[in-house]
Amino acid sequence: MYDVQGVFKVKYFPSVNSMYILAHRRKCMNPECVAIREHAFSQMSKVDVGATVPDKVKLSLELGFYLHTSLGRKDLDNCLKFIIDTLSQYYGFNDNRVYSIKTYKRALVGSEEDLLFYRIKEDVSADQKLDMETLIGKFGVQK
Repeated sequence: MYDVQGVFKVKYFPSVNSMYILAHRRKCMNPECVAIREHAFSQMSKVDVGATVPDKVKLSLELGFYLHTSLGRKDLDNCLKFIIDTLSQYYGFNDNRVYSIKTYKRALVGSEEDLLFYRIKEDVSADQKLDMETLIGKFGVQK
């Protein structure tokens, strides 16, 4: 079963709102975000050498954001795309293979950088198949 985890620090987690720019009519990553991603890669390579994700494995992500900035001013959902893209590029998987994400944020004191704890593992529950009747009974959905 696939299961890898690690930690990296960055000055800040870019928001999806500022992650991409248009250059020559093509959407590409903002150069500042590229630098942040490369900084993350340099730390990840020290921890997870050769830990590529096997083909066709359905994945679950756990992402812990430890922020040195004000917690109330940083939306987790805006940071997720950058982190998922960074992890998928480094580990060589398509992000459409992510079936579940557990995420949280905490305050980080005594640091000038934000920190991310991540865990990527096989999502064994993703193979569950439910029919409409089961879902109706489970969630009380009306037909």
